[in-house]
Amino acid sequence: VPTPAPVTTPAPVSPSAQVSSVVPGGQEHVYAALWDIARQGGASLGPSQAVGFFKASGFDNAVLGAIWNIADSTEPKGQLNKEEFFVAIKLLSLKQNGIEPVLANINQATKIPELGEHSEKVKSQLQSVNPAPKFLDILKKAWLKCGASADCSGTIDGGKCAPVLMLSKISQAELGKIWGMVDTAGAGKVGYKQFGEILGLISQTQRKAPLDKASVGPDTPPPTMEGL
Repeated sequence: VPTPAPVTTPAPVSPSAQVSSVVPGGQEHVYAALWDIARQGGASLGPSQAVGFFKASGFDNAVLGAIWNIADSTEPKGQLNKEEFFVAIKLLSLKQNGIEPVLANINQATKIPELGEHSEKVKSQLQSVNPAPKFLDILKKAWLKCGASADCSGTIDGGKCAPVLMLSKISQAELGKIWGMVDTAGAGKVGYKQFGEILGLISQTQRKAPLDKASVGPDTPPPTMEGL
């Protein structure tokens, strides 16, 4: 009678090894900055440090304890390394976004986690390194993307503007209304100043503010143009 082959039990796989995309795209610097704040120069994050840091999420000890137990997956137990910290932060973000904080959901995209003063500090640090674009920066970039002249002279027709303006993700009906408010002569083309007025009105639309062409200027909050 042949001897049956021994059955081997696979070793458990840690959460950090199970996940392929814990940190949502574009948030890598945020997670890394939060890690630097939390560990305070150490190589890992201990329980007392973690409690003080994660409490800023607004969740109680029961929720935080469950998240800690999932993230604290490798030896030595009782402390989080960088990868485990990222797992914990992502689980907190899931919970804040109304998604169950379990490993099965770890790869879902979420917004940047809110951790009170820690998040504000990170945002301030990143803005000082990468300041937010201003209205005139977006205006010049969008104008050039339409294929217009680099010296901002001349005009450009609506057909060339349309693909760029649609990056705002507002409806074609709204874009048509905005274009009509600026191109009052019905010429089907606009100059640089008029193009700026269009972007300003798009910004107002995105912010659900009253449409006021006269108020558009350098201090206008820039519109969101995905992929610009």
